[in-house]
Amino acid sequence: MKLANEVIDEFLVKSSYTGSLILYYVNLRYRNKEAFKRSDLEQIGTGDYCHGYFVACCAFGLFDYTTKNDIINITYVNEHLSQEIKKNLYERAKKHDDKYPDSIKWIDDLTKVEGL
Repeated sequence: MKLANEVIDEFLVKSSYTGSLILYYVNLRYRNKEAFKRSDLEQIGTGDYCHGYFVACCAFGLFDYTTKNDIINITYVNEHLSQEIKKNLYERAKKHDDKYPDSIKWIDDLTKVEGL
């Protein structure tokens, strides 16, 4: 099932900021073909919330992954999501306080790559 771009846009608007950071992290890992440990998600926010959000987004069709020995490999990210996630995070930053751009940079640093 292919998700309509409008559905993805609405999902991004309605998602929590932490959830959007998770999607940004997943997208960076996918783009750079880097696997990660499930526990790495806990660096973004509360472990149960982050893992639940991660699984729900996969079930929704935003991305897909495989796992082996607690190592996660992202195998697919919806192209529209990939193009829109960082823009979405920065738009939220404009509406909130200054900590948001730092959290985006923190994700970039966590993945050891320059953001998209």
